[in-house]
Amino acid sequence: LPFLISPLSLSLSLSSRGEVSEDDARRNALRPGHAAFSRMRDVSARCVDVAVIVVAADDGVMPQTAEALDVARDRGAAIVVCATKWDLVAPSARAARLGALRAELLETCGLLTEADGGDAPLVAVSARAREGLDDLRETLAALAETLDLRADPDARAAGHVLD
Repeated sequence: LPFLISPLSLSLSLSSRGEVSEDDARRNALRPGHAAFSRMRDVSARCVDVAVIVVAADDGVMPQTAEALDVARDRGAAIVVCATKWDLVAPSARAARLGALRAELLETCGLLTEADGGDAPLVAVSARAREGLDDLRETLAALAETLDLRADPDARAAGHVLD
């Protein structure tokens, strides 16, 4: 299954003489929602059936989160929200943080998660602590089954490289 994960990359703007100034490079590095990211998300979204939207538990919903959701919606992709860095949230605060993320997704992006009656699963994971990864895998497998995403095992494989 192809998935869309909010891409992280860097693009530098060129001056009229074709030179990259240090200020331009610094400004673009600090502006993750600029046009290059929008183009990358758009190109990536043309190749996906399911969009995995990554939200850091310690940062919450960012402008690029809303943009990635818009691109996925425009493409008609199913959406799964993956809350990462879950190990940074104290165990006693996890339920409240999950509720806050759901509220933030609804308020900022208009996304209703499954817990609130919507279609988008929200899965909390920590790669460092190896928590929630099986839940994410199971969520994606169940969604693929529900959407009847299948491949012909006898056909030649094809893929897309997403930058």
